[in-house]
Amino acid sequence: MSRAQINRYVETLNREESDLAERVDSDPLHLHRFEHSVHSQNGEDGIIDEIFHRIGVTNRTFIEIGAADGEENCTAALVDQGWSGTWLEGDADKAAAARSRVGNRPVTVTQSFVDRESVLSVLGEAGAPGNPDLLVIDIDGNDYWIWQQVASSIRPRVVVIEYNAVVGDQLHWTLPYDADHRWDETCRFGAGLAALAALGSELGYTLVGCDSRGVNAFFVATPEAAPFAPRPIAEHYVGPRYGLPYGHAHRVPVPFDAQPLPAADPESVILTVNPPWPTMVRSGGLVFVHLSVENRSVIPIGYPTISSVPTHLASWWVDDHGQPPGGNPERSVQAWRADPRQSAELVGRATAPADEGAYTLVFGLVQESVRWLGSPAVSPVGTVKVGPGIGSSD
Repeated sequence: MSRAQINRYVETLNREESDLAERVDSDPLHLHRFEHSVHSQNGEDGIIDEIFHRIGVTNRTFIEIGAADGEENCTAALVDQGWSGTWLEGDADKAAAARSRVGNRPVTVTQSFVDRESVLSVLGEAGAPGNPDLLVIDIDGNDYWIWQQVASSIRPRVVVIEYNAVVGDQLHWTLPYDADHRWDETCRFGAGLAALAALGSELGYTLVGCDSRGVNAFFVATPEAAPFAPRPIAEHYVGPRYGLPYGHAHRVPVPFDAQPLPAADPESVILTVNPPWPTMVRSGGLVFVHLSVENRSVIPIGYPTISSVPTHLASWWVDDHGQPPGGNPERSVQAWRADPRQSAELVGRATAPADEGAYTLVFGLVQESVRWLGSPAVSPVGTVKVGPGIGSSD
């Protein structure tokens, strides 16, 4: 993307954040107010807790299809709370890690790449509950078709399913069914929110919200959905903010070999903030900033798609006493490359602190597992006011 395109993109993201902040601020029961993560990636733990706070729990059981390593998913926090259930995971190494994590707790971990034809038999062999409180589907591909098939004999009260935010809130787009599909790290996966909402309605479920990163949609069995205000799909929809620029890439980035910067070169990378940027944001809201990286070193830097040394853009906040308010620096993960004597345009994303106040937002570059780059690869943005009921504004 060019410098002008990145500028327009950042302006769009901040405008969307402002609109979202207004919706959240006007509704004391908006699910985004309850987001937090224990083991989830995007605040899903808090939303799931709030949903069950409103409708109650019954058997405290779950099924998660695409459970990864069991450390970061939507039900690991429930396992810690004493829930039981079934995890399906296609990757053998991740499934082994999940088994190790749960130990002797009442969770069955099954390694299997399920498709529409096999999912019910695999769940049956795993002893999965027939009417769990919660079903989670996150397989980066045939999610729509798997939910449709599972619903033919398993009736969860709550469904969390990944949606493809790239297609917007109105297009009824679904990835054509392909039993052999494996996600290629592009935006070709899953189904749009409108398609999932239509399927949910057909199956007897009501869309009650999406997380604030535009990753997961939350459905409640319609007879139990009274505690959630009815809203059109457009008011639930959140655009893709999980990867930058704009969600998953349309095509697989070209890999390259990125080595650690030579000892004499860390000061040869210059990070520059490009205005404008928001000066106000709601607590826990997002700030997006356009930054440029100039690489005056002798090797290429960036985020390769092979196993070498990625350089990430990261952000942190500093209060008026010069102290960070807690938490680790947040990475703005995106595929990028700056060859020697070349520049790259990046999008920085920062999650505002929970506590209101005036903070300085800072961006910097880190070569993972090697070093944090110092000045001039560190660039303060300026003061951003954080508080309840504050939308983004320039």
